[in-house]
Amino acid sequence: MTIEVIVGHKTTESGDLVPVTQTVTILAGSNTVSFPVSTLDDSLDESADNDVFTVSVGTIAGGGFETLPTAPAWLLRLR
Repeated sequence: MTIEVIVGHKTTESGDLVPVTQTVTILAGSNTVSFPVSTLDDSLDESADNDVFTVSVGTIAGGGFETLPTAPAWLLRLR
C-alpha cells in the first residue's frame, strides 16, 4: 500500500524543519514503515527545546487497507 505522509511544523520554528509531503510504501505482510524527517541546522543552541513536528496521512492507495481488522486479534477471538 502507498501512503502520502505530510511532515510539518507544530512547535518548531520555520527554520528547524523542512515541511514535506512524501509517498511511502508499506510492503505486504508489514505494518510499519520508516521515512526521513529533514531538519536544518540553524546554529542556535536548542538543547533545551522540546520541538514537536506533525506527521499526518494524506492519500492511501492499494494494499486492501479496508480489509484489515480494526480490533486486535485476541479481541476478535473473544467475540
